[in-house]
Amino acid sequence: MRKIISVNILLAFLFIGALPLAAARPSAKSVVENALKKLRSAKSLNVSFAVKNGGNSGAGKLTVAGKCFMMDAPDLKVWYDGATQWAYAPRGGEVNVTTPTAAELAESNPMSVLTNMSTAYACRRLSSSSSVDKIELTPRGKTDIAKAVVTFSVATGYPTDIVVTGTDRSVTSIHITSLKAGGALPASYFRFDSRKYPGVEIVDLR
Repeated sequence: MRKIISVNILLAFLFIGALPLAAARPSAKSVVENALKKLRSAKSLNVSFAVKNGGNSGAGKLTVAGKCFMMDAPDLKVWYDGATQWAYAPRGGEVNVTTPTAAELAESNPMSVLTNMSTAYACRRLSSSSSVDKIELTPRGKTDIAKAVVTFSVATGYPTDIVVTGTDRSVTSIHITSLKAGGALPASYFRFDSRKYPGVEIVDLR
């Protein structure tokens, strides 16, 4: 009987000792807000990534400043100035001009879902470890994104993986291989410059 009591007391002490560690773990919302704070404090971000969507996959580089971005991949270049998107496929010899939806932005800009994730989404921790936090973001309002699952590095606070599920059940998976802060960039950097691409047809789909 004494041995059983001693074991129970030991377990109780271990449980009590673990409580401060659990309490010290930041909430899902805090993880998201801390990441946003770091991302927004940079004048621009330089990101290298790999992406999968349906049966398609590829890799590219991305420069982000607020809502604006420029994505450069072997088969596609995309500029977005916060309102209008230009998508240039060198093989097709044309640029498609659109006003993209949130899901379309997620396909070309891995960071787009992160820009307002603390206000437009409800945050819920799916799992955590000593190295990563995996958090599910569910839209608060009507959108063409059903949910997004973001994995954050505990060491850096930056996102490492983003999986966006659309309301049409499409899934876009992004793995971020590098993320570094950069300097300020002019607005023209995020707009297609036809002078640099002579002979390319511009197709306005807005």
